[in-house]
Formats: sequence, structure tokens, C-alpha cells
Amino acid sequence: MDKRAVLLRLQNNIKLRRLRAGDLPGALSCTEDMLRLAPDAALLWREAGLMNQRLDRIGAALGCLDRSLAIEPEGETARRIRAVVEELRHRLN
Repeated sequence: MDKRAVLLRLQNNIKLRRLRAGDLPGALSCTEDMLRLAPDAALLWREAGLMNQRLDRIGAALGCLDRSLAIEPEGETARRIRAVVEELRHRLN
């Protein structure tokens, strides 16, 4: 396991503890730290987008979800994320 993988795993453990404690802003902060280490991880972009959505940060949520779709544009997950993006864009109008 390389150093980056170790750091990502440690951050993921912290993120999960914060989520269990109901600390969504803290979990989002961990996810953002993880994205600095793994900027091409579509899963992390989706997680950040969905956390931002729950925090009612619509612009940030859209940016993260759009990035996840740019990395992984095909598949069932992408279809579901596109539906979320469409709903968020309607909320902005």
C-alpha cells in the first residue's frame, strides 16, 4: 500500500466517524482533503456533491457532481447523478 492509499484510508476512517456522529460539515471537509490526494476519484466527487446538497450548498453540489460525471459519464450511477443534477438546477431557478 503506497503512502497516498494510507492517507486516503485514514481520512476515510475519520470521515466515517464524523458521519456517524452527525457531523456532516466535518465529513465534507475530510472528503475535500481526500480529493486533494485523489482528484480523479469520481466516487469522492459524488460524495462531496451529495454532502453539499444535504447542506443546501447547491452551487457547490452541482460543481462536484458535474466533475464526477466528467470523470465517469456512463453507467447506472451516472444516470442517477444526472437526475440529481437536474433536480438541483431546477431548485436554482
